[in-house]
Amino acid sequence: MKFGVIGSGVIGSSWTSLFLSHGFDVVLFGRSERSLRKALEKIEENLKFLREHRMVKNEGSLELTTKVEDLKGVDYLQESVSEDLELKREILSSIEKICNENVIFASSTSGLSVTEIQKSLKHPERFIVAHPINPPHLIPLIEIVPGELTSEETIKRTYEIMENLSRVPVILKKEVPGFVVNRLAVALWREAIDLVMNGVVEVEDIDKIVSHGPGLRWAIMGPFLIYHLGGGEGGIKHFLEHLSDAISFWWSTMNTWTEMNEEMKRRIVEGVEKEVKGKNIKELERKRDELLVALLKLRDLA
Repeated sequence: MKFGVIGSGVIGSSWTSLFLSHGFDVVLFGRSERSLRKALEKIEENLKFLREHRMVKNEGSLELTTKVEDLKGVDYLQESVSEDLELKREILSSIEKICNENVIFASSTSGLSVTEIQKSLKHPERFIVAHPINPPHLIPLIEIVPGELTSEETIKRTYEIMENLSRVPVILKKEVPGFVVNRLAVALWREAIDLVMNGVVEVEDIDKIVSHGPGLRWAIMGPFLIYHLGGGEGGIKHFLEHLSDAISFWWSTMNTWTEMNEEMKRRIVEGVEKEVKGKNIKELERKRDELLVALLKLRDLA
């Protein structure tokens, strides 16, 4: 099987690293030689890291190109360009013209409408979203989101491909803006920002609370099972009977604003800059990735 990747940024490079590390050949399309050179550096860095941790099964070959025509022979195509509806529609439409009739067109979009993107294609039934969590070459979860015109065959094949890549795919039953992962993440983030703005805690404190508290549990099981255990012998039924009123009160005290103002943005930037204490992005990524691998191996997912 041959994979095509459109987009040579962080996500495109990470997808490419994943495909290569599972022994598949990849054609990576970028808009410029410069962007491809930068992507190659990141891919080589990712693969080196994966080799160090014995997470490379077989290594596929990589072809870098700025020519759409070079994607002609791929069997599965992962689009990872900027979050711009028209840009995605334009690129996918142009590539569809040269690909064979069995190619799956998958997008990495974080929340754009699957149905709106696929309307621009002659074969919308072959289009689907395979939304990864950054970095895709390490984090196994993939949200599979079909549009109104996506075929059952495309859903089934995409699911199987992701399983063959040692991913954990989940199929969404319907489209919602931001899908599920981002909706959960930004719901938590809004409350975190609100607590900072109300002087309850600092930015760094929020990150400590999440990563050293509930985040550790979330790495093991989700909220429903966590609260099931919180109910003791009575499980989730007992938990709801005894705490639903308290939770309802907490919800009633939470804000539901939908836009960040400039003061919020300023406080967030200042808080993060204070927290990282001069560490650069590469240093922070390395620390994140080392801990991710440890967790994956602990859970037998690597």
